[in-house]
Amino acid sequence: MTDLNFKMLFARACAFSGLILLFFLTRALWDWRDPINWGLILGTAAGLLNGFLLAGRLEALAGMRRSGPMRAVLGGLGARMAVVFAVLFLGLRSDLISLLAVAAGLFVMPVVFMVVAVDELVREARRVRSTL
Repeated sequence: MTDLNFKMLFARACAFSGLILLFFLTRALWDWRDPINWGLILGTAAGLLNGFLLAGRLEALAGMRRSGPMRAVLGGLGARMAVVFAVLFLGLRSDLISLLAVAAGLFVMPVVFMVVAVDELVREARRVRSTL
């Protein structure tokens, strides 16, 4: 078996998460006063931003030698946590946005990435099995 291509997995996960975000945005056209929908939009967008920040840190970490990889990882953690806390605070303080929907939206990107990775692993296992 070969190693998984992180860039390809991340691109597919971003594409699927973007489609989910597009679905929530089109749903907002019909019912623009729904706080759950706005919470899902905000949470999914923040989850995508969080994914981009994490992918950038992982790419930088992959190119490093032994000098300071832990500092690089922890430096990105602060920015990612600030994004998460900012959108959760916005959901808490606003009547137009549901806090629980924001929290659920934050999990869209990680769940989609996990599904894409499992799908790629299943495809790789089928390819290996077919060659035997």
